[in-house]
Amino acid sequence: MPTSTTSLLHTTLPTTHLALTSIIGSGSFATVYAATDLLTSHPYAVKALDKTGLTPDQLENQKKEVKLTQRVQGHPNIVRLERVVETSRWLFLVLEWCEMDLYDAITQTSGFPPSIVKQVFSQLCSALTHCHTLGISHRDIKPENALISSTYTVKLADFGLATCCTWSKEMGCGSVRYMAPECIDSPCTRSVGYDPFCTDVWSLGIILVNLLFGKNPWHEATASDAIYAAYRGSNPDILVEQFGITTEFNTILARVFDPNPLSRPSVSELALLIDSLDRFIIDDPQSCSTDSPVTSFWADSLFDPPYDAPPTPQLVSTSYTKLCDSGFDEGCGLLEQHARGRGDWIFTLPVFPPPEGQRRPDKGPDKGPDKDEEDEDEGFSFVKSAVEVLRVFVGE
Repeated sequence: MPTSTTSLLHTTLPTTHLALTSIIGSGSFATVYAATDLLTSHPYAVKALDKTGLTPDQLENQKKEVKLTQRVQGHPNIVRLERVVETSRWLFLVLEWCEMDLYDAITQTSGFPPSIVKQVFSQLCSALTHCHTLGISHRDIKPENALISSTYTVKLADFGLATCCTWSKEMGCGSVRYMAPECIDSPCTRSVGYDPFCTDVWSLGIILVNLLFGKNPWHEATASDAIYAAYRGSNPDILVEQFGITTEFNTILARVFDPNPLSRPSVSELALLIDSLDRFIIDDPQSCSTDSPVTSFWADSLFDPPYDAPPTPQLVSTSYTKLCDSGFDEGCGLLEQHARGRGDWIFTLPVFPPPEGQRRPDKGPDKGPDKDEEDEDEGFSFVKSAVEVLRVFVGE
């Protein structure tokens, strides 16, 4: 049997008629292949787990993934495990074939219509409720781990981080953009731990925003994230401003994103709340507009664009100089022009208060302050604050 992930290509899985035809995706611990049954031409997906060099605990985790995947079988919205094949080097999970994952679907559509959002979200909740009823939390709920067909049938997949524990101190499980604050690794959270069933609910809330808008509400649920910090502090209605959502939907999300895990709804309750919701988005288009130069800015887009780089420190510096030298309108225009040329990294920022003591500089060395300096001061302070937030996004 070949000994590397690439050399597995175009080989046949032991004791089967399955030929591995291409690599679908790969991670730190596994590679997923497209496979075809040579007798029936039926497609499958095969997840290959390499056992080489693993510790006893890591090997046990591989076996746990298989056991938990087997335990959750029988639900229409959970990916079907067809069989398990094991060699001295590899552990293979043969899975039903699905057309694409939710990540690809969202990036292709930039969000779904509300009726489709309800349909997709209901299926995710049904699958996760099934798992929770069996005493299993997923701990890695994200679009890449949900598969979807052209008819919007959804299948929850990848139980590599799933657990039966009711309390966990394994920090950093999953992807940071979908993690609840209590499971993001820090000295404080590390000593306490978290309820993994409650963190699944938080992740579902992020996916719900993904489904509607093709964006994340924030990068990570920590105080260092400007948007999340505003949401938790000075501006609890920031998601209303950012996405134009209704008060009713904002109230539901406030429960889902409650920093107290015990205050969050269960998955089944969340499904009922969303199903009974009349509207996600405010009807008035002006309330949902992202075209105003005062509120449209760079962007926490849902996924890092695969080819368009995020805004660079040089762009931040150039735009900031424009803001200082040419005024609010031209500076905003420059930022938006660059933004639209780089994958539409636009989003709606709240008006952050200016830093203490901040004053708008003169428009030029010989021009003196504007006649309407007081009005422009407010606008400039907003832009400067927005640019400072942008520095956070680019890691400056």
